[in-house]
Amino acid sequence: MGYCNFNLSEVGRKFHDEEWGVPVHDDRRLFEFLVLAAMQCGFTWEMILRKREVFRLAFDGFNFDRIAAYTDDDISRVLATPGMIHSLSKVKAIIGNAQVVRRLRAEHGSFSAFLWGYVGGRTIVYNGHAKGNVPAGNGLSARIARDLRRLGMKYVGPTTMYLYLQTCGLVNDHSEDCPRFAFINNRYPTVCKRRDHEGAMQSTAARVKAAEPMWEFRPPEVIFRRRRVVFSRLEPFGFRAEGKSFHYETPLLDGQFTLSVVVDERGAVKTRLVDRASGGEYVQHLVPAAAGAFVGRVRREFDDVLDRIDAACFVASEMPIRAEM
Repeated sequence: MGYCNFNLSEVGRKFHDEEWGVPVHDDRRLFEFLVLAAMQCGFTWEMILRKREVFRLAFDGFNFDRIAAYTDDDISRVLATPGMIHSLSKVKAIIGNAQVVRRLRAEHGSFSAFLWGYVGGRTIVYNGHAKGNVPAGNGLSARIARDLRRLGMKYVGPTTMYLYLQTCGLVNDHSEDCPRFAFINNRYPTVCKRRDHEGAMQSTAARVKAAEPMWEFRPPEVIFRRRRVVFSRLEPFGFRAEGKSFHYETPLLDGQFTLSVVVDERGAVKTRLVDRASGGEYVQHLVPAAAGAFVGRVRREFDDVLDRIDAACFVASEMPIRAEM
């Protein structure tokens, strides 16, 4: 929702017209949007908005004090909530993030004080953004993401964090012809700043003009943290057996790409990204301009798939890798 001329659904339009970009200083609401941003990884923002009340019910009204004390029974309850996104890794991350928010509140007086300290308490209006040159992330989101990760937060990468900053009003990225652009600038303290290391994560308009890649995507070839592979869990998850290895494919970016995952007999996980239109495998690729509304989604969806495989098919960290048939 970095632009205001998208064709939005009723729920998307209501969120845009009433909440998106309005400065938030209440800790619980800041945490609520942190939950939504984490849950959004791998999904559309509209889907997350439609499930907002599901998350509110599952996570005690986004009360991070309660969430920080969740036990295994609470995790089971959350995952059993009707309509809930079934991602164990995300639920655990939200619990951990709640614990970090509590620590930051104790150290800074409030989570709001910590977060708004990055922008001096004023909403940033970046040069060019109001004309449509909105990136997937920038230097500010990268710095905050780095600091939050060091504190132990998860699902707070630079792209997710930029979405979060837009949502909570630390950045005003409404277009200049959108009434909400002037509404926010006239009612809240703002500051105009030059673009901040936006480089490779360009806006749709900038990419079309320069015809340059949005980012370099280098699919990893890794072993998942030396865990014991439970091969019996792979097929129910959706893998198919081919010889001694297991193969899994899933579409990304609304079917424009296919992510292939292979787990070999040693438990090594290999991935490749394929453009379905050309059939080519991409280490460096250009997302078509028509997909500009989903900047960053390929990376988020990719990470979410691996997280789900990790949660479903691997157990007990710090154990030797061996097959369990």
